[in-house]
Amino acid sequence: MNRLMTVGILSLVSSLACASPTRAEEIAETWVQQLRNEDFTKRMEAEKNILAAGAAAAAALEHAAKSQDAEMRLRANLMLAALKTEPILVKMQETVTKTEFLEADLEMKMNMMGMQTGGKGHFKGKGNSEQFVMDQAISMNGQEFKMHLVCDGTTLWIESTIPGGAGKRVQKMSLEFMNKMGGQQTGTSNPMYQVKQMRENFDFTKMKEETLDGAIIYVIEGKLKPDALELAAKNAEAVGGAMAAQAARAQMQKLDTARIFIAKDDFVLRQYQMLDAQGSTVLDMKLSNFKTNVPLTADLFKYNPPEGARVIDIEQMVKGIPQGGGGEKAPPAEGPTQGGF
Repeated sequence: MNRLMTVGILSLVSSLACASPTRAEEIAETWVQQLRNEDFTKRMEAEKNILAAGAAAAAALEHAAKSQDAEMRLRANLMLAALKTEPILVKMQETVTKTEFLEADLEMKMNMMGMQTGGKGHFKGKGNSEQFVMDQAISMNGQEFKMHLVCDGTTLWIESTIPGGAGKRVQKMSLEFMNKMGGQQTGTSNPMYQVKQMRENFDFTKMKEETLDGAIIYVIEGKLKPDALELAAKNAEAVGGAMAAQAARAQMQKLDTARIFIAKDDFVLRQYQMLDAQGSTVLDMKLSNFKTNVPLTADLFKYNPPEGARVIDIEQMVKGIPQGGGGEKAPPAEGPTQGGF
C-alpha cells in the first residue's frame, strides 16, 4: 500500500471515530456500494476501508448481503466474514511493526516450474518489512544451492553459490520491481512482507484453532480475490511490459487458497501457505525461534557483490535491455563485503 493511500485510509478511519453512529453508517454504506464498482482498484480500496471501519460497516454489509444483486451478495458476505478474521491479522502485523529488529529460522517448501524444492535458512530484518537479510540452502533436482539475500529497502540482491565450484552469481532488482512482479510468491521476499501481500490478494474468511509444536494457533484461511489476477498483471506490466504481465498472471493463476498460522498467546507469525486449486503446495514457509527486538544494526542490510561475481540486473533483463555476457563482473572489492553474518 502506498503512503498516499495509507494516509487517506487513516483519515477516513479518524472521521469515523469522531462521527456519530449515523454518520459512520452512512460512510460505510458508501464504501459497501463501491464493492460493485466496475473499476477493480476502487473495489479494492472499498475493501480496505471497510476492514478499517470494522464494526461500523457491519450493518451496511448485512443489508447488502440481502441484495437482489448476486455479485453484491457475494462480496458483502465475504467482507462480513473477513471482519471476524481482520482483528487477529492486524494484531499479528502490529506485533511485527512495533519492533525495531527481528529474526527467525525458516523452513521452506515450494513448487517452482513443476519442480519440488525445499530449503532451510535464517532471516533477520526490520519491523518495517523493507530491510532484511536471509541465508538459505535450497535443494533442487538433487543439488543444493546456497543463497544469500540482502535488501537495503531499495534494492534486493540475491547471491547464489554455483554448484561445482563455478563461483558466485548475483542477481539484483529494485524492491518495487520484485513486489510488482509477484516476488512474494517465490520465497525471495521478507516473510513479513509476503504475509502483508497475501492479505492484499486473498479474502481471509475462515478461522479455526489448532495445535502446532505444542502451541495453540489461529489458522486463518482465505481464497484468492477475483480481482487479484487483474491487479497482478497491471502491476507487472507497469514495470516490465506485456511479457511481464503475462508471467505475473500465469504465476497468480496457480494460486487458490492461502493460510496464515498465528500463535494465540503472543500473535507471532508461525507459518504461511499458498495452495493451488487441487490443494497442492505452491509455497509453505514455517518460522521457528522467532525473536523480536534483537540487537542488530542497520549496517547488516548493506551489500557489495563479491569480487569477480557475475551481476545480473533482472529488471533490465525483463525489459529487454541487453547485458553483455549475461551480466557485468563485480569490481575488485575495496574492503570486506558487507551484509553477511
